[in-house]
Amino acid sequence: MSAILWKIIKSLILLYLIYVLVSGLLIFYVTSPKAAKPQAAEFQETSESIALIDDVEEAWQARVDLISQAKETLDISYYALHGGETVDEFLGLIIDAANRGVKVRFMLDSIAHGLWLKPSLYKAIAQHPNIDFAYYEPLNLLIPISWHHRLHDKIILVDNEIAMMGGRNIGDKYFTHQTKSTSIDRDVILFPGADGKHVLIQQISDYFNQLWTSPHNFVQGPEYTDSTLAQTSQFQLELAQEAKQSNPGDPSLKVWRERAVPIHRGYLISNPLKRGFNEPTVWSNMLYLMQQAEDNILVQSPYVIPSSQMRADLKFNHQEFADVDINLLSNSLASSNNILANSGYQNNRQAILEQGIHLYEFQPREAQLHTKAIVIDERISAVGTFNIDSRSTYLNTESMLVIDSPEFTAKLLDDLRTRYDDQIEAISPAGEDPSAPPFFKKFLVTILRPLATLFTPLL
Repeated sequence: MSAILWKIIKSLILLYLIYVLVSGLLIFYVTSPKAAKPQAAEFQETSESIALIDDVEEAWQARVDLISQAKETLDISYYALHGGETVDEFLGLIIDAANRGVKVRFMLDSIAHGLWLKPSLYKAIAQHPNIDFAYYEPLNLLIPISWHHRLHDKIILVDNEIAMMGGRNIGDKYFTHQTKSTSIDRDVILFPGADGKHVLIQQISDYFNQLWTSPHNFVQGPEYTDSTLAQTSQFQLELAQEAKQSNPGDPSLKVWRERAVPIHRGYLISNPLKRGFNEPTVWSNMLYLMQQAEDNILVQSPYVIPSSQMRADLKFNHQEFADVDINLLSNSLASSNNILANSGYQNNRQAILEQGIHLYEFQPREAQLHTKAIVIDERISAVGTFNIDSRSTYLNTESMLVIDSPEFTAKLLDDLRTRYDDQIEAISPAGEDPSAPPFFKKFLVTILRPLATLFTPLL
């Protein structure tokens, strides 16, 4: 009987693995993503203002100030909580806001969240009576296609009146230069206009509500006994007190308000909240914006791994863009800490150069570029979470804030030139790599390039 039972178990395991292979992997090779149809979204007139935050330490202080300013509601969405003290402090600040009576909605991606081995932190957040904590698209072993539908949005919304968006996750590498690999990124804070209008902030709020009410989002309920409740309550108190003492905030947000410049028009664009290959909504809109360029285009993306369909969508040819200066900034092999993604980029690097695109690479080994932005004619800027890869285009939730503001774009470009100009190298048409990556890293990328080609639809 035991031999028969073992045979049945092995057969079931084999059937399950075949099911996973077909529905979680092969489905992306037997179906094709839809071609992008460059399309505009309607610009909305607004009197709001926007502050640019590139510096890593300022980015942390801005979050401290925003959370300390919350009076009624606090909506937060992040892809991941990485390692370091800032994770504990960030959660402590959220708990402190909840202790003040602020109603908090806090959502994380269910796979990348970073709380797998931190049950005390999970309990401290999930069990607080003023915090609704949710995982987006929880890991479901019976629906492998859902494994690829990840929450990638980074949003903080305070009292539905002030909003922060950008590319940073939460972790020490995003907020300090003291780590081995600092992540260079960008945030923006939106403030309502003097007339009280907050058109774009409302769009961000509406989008957060779509994420929160999505059938893929699951609020985590408290599942603890009375004995653990007392322990968790004490831990919540200690976490909040330590975070508040270590991070004094300025609820007036004076520094960021003074830095803000006016927005003339804008809109928020986001991907559909569906599993599998989605309509490439953000990508289609970015293509439309680039097609409107008359003089120059700047694209910043840490990962540049276009699928065959994305390459077909681009159609960057000399005739259509004869008078447009196209510049692309990404990570060098030395700076990138995502080996497989950089292998995919290396597969496309020479083709990018052959299209006449001016390619620039971030050089330092001790830092990596994580910024996502597109700038058109030094007037229109798009900032947010979208990478130039198949995952951002077809699989993930993504959002980009499109801003018509010469003042903001001037600040963005000036900050790029003054802060990182000496860390960026232009790549010659021959494609030589000036970053001098370690031999083993270069060898590993060479080995992984065929694998990256195979997995391009999922990178």
